[in-house]
Amino acid sequence: MIFRLCAILFLCSAGAAQLPNWFLRSSTGLPIDNNGTFTAACDPSQGVTLLYALPARTTWSWDGFTWRNLGSGGTSGESERMVWDSVNRRFLLVTSGSSVGETRVYARTASSWSLLRQTTAFISRDRFAVCYDERRGVLVFHGGIHAGSRDLSDTWEFDGSTWRQRSAGGPVGRFDHAMAYDASRGVCVLFGGRTEYTDETLGDLWEWDGSQWREFFGVTGPSPRLRHSMTYDSGARRVLLYGGLSTPQWNDIFDTWSWDGIAWRQVTTAARPTAGIGSLSYDARRFVVTFAAPINGRTWELLGGTPAQASFTAFGAGCAGTNGTPVLGASAGSLPRVGATFQMALSAISTHVLSQSFGTLGVSTTQWQGLPLPLPIGAGAPGCQVLVSIDDVLPLTRVGSSASWSLAIPFDPQYLGVQLAVQGLVLDPGANALGLVVSNGGRLVIGL
Repeated sequence: MIFRLCAILFLCSAGAAQLPNWFLRSSTGLPIDNNGTFTAACDPSQGVTLLYALPARTTWSWDGFTWRNLGSGGTSGESERMVWDSVNRRFLLVTSGSSVGETRVYARTASSWSLLRQTTAFISRDRFAVCYDERRGVLVFHGGIHAGSRDLSDTWEFDGSTWRQRSAGGPVGRFDHAMAYDASRGVCVLFGGRTEYTDETLGDLWEWDGSQWREFFGVTGPSPRLRHSMTYDSGARRVLLYGGLSTPQWNDIFDTWSWDGIAWRQVTTAARPTAGIGSLSYDARRFVVTFAAPINGRTWELLGGTPAQASFTAFGAGCAGTNGTPVLGASAGSLPRVGATFQMALSAISTHVLSQSFGTLGVSTTQWQGLPLPLPIGAGAPGCQVLVSIDDVLPLTRVGSSASWSLAIPFDPQYLGVQLAVQGLVLDPGANALGLVVSNGGRLVIGL
């Protein structure tokens, strides 16, 4: 069972398990858009990536398994960039463009984007770059191109209500460049882009420490490019760069690089994404880099750097049966590690002679069969909810008022970082009209 699930999750061929490597995780879910632009960021505490796409103005979420359309609307502008605000624990979407006449910042609430009140504003522009400085709690904004092909080189910071210009110097005016915040060194890293002033595609590297820009001269690294993606890998403590376009042929670039503050290193992989343009984000919960490419509707993940650590986390609540509320948890000393058998226990279950216990295993905690989760079971089982997608069901062996659940995990590094969800189900005559109760849910990450 676990073999089949992992094979479906990774969609990878035999012999492609060397680290590091890109794995195709999904070829469905995202709408294909050859002409739009898109941006993504990840909430590391929840392991959820949001992607925002123009011109449709739709927001999508990725939980490591499935893309989910969260709806459209709520923002304005022709260019957008998203970051995760780790201080206030929220997604921020920066939009700008000639149609709005200014640069705006939206914060993601439970189900929509809300415009933040700003006491200052500055000139609108397209194709700018941003990152979030978590040490100082500010959003850093650089460059872009203004109407009339005017390259901009200014640096601004946003503290949640006020924009403040910090520098008019540093990197030359440019657009279609990329930035990422290096949390281990407390600097924003900027690379590449294009300038109309000299009709040149750039390959220079800069860092912003909050007070001044520093250029790195004579550093061998990625070729000049634009529309590439960058993110910070907190597990490996490095900035990652992927893809982009080269000029003058405007060809896709498919290489991967890492920057540690001293040198660029090319990351050699056996496979690679099939698009150069997309959006890169890092999921610190699963230790994987996600590359979403709406240009062909595919999602890739880079497994490498720091392998995922095995974990089990309970979530949600069960409903009361005749012997209390069933509780699902990891057995003492057991974790979902590659090459091991993960042991769980389902306790406080009915001892009725007709009672039976089952384990349900799935790949999502957000939807099942097109229905949103959690999903109430119905009036026959009040307070009972389906918490995980039911992709497989296993009968459990009961001894007294508890049952054991064993998952044999293959010893294969390609399964590192795979996230699954589990829940216990108990047939409990007399508990309610349906004779069925459920336990809490559990999220498990296969790791070391």
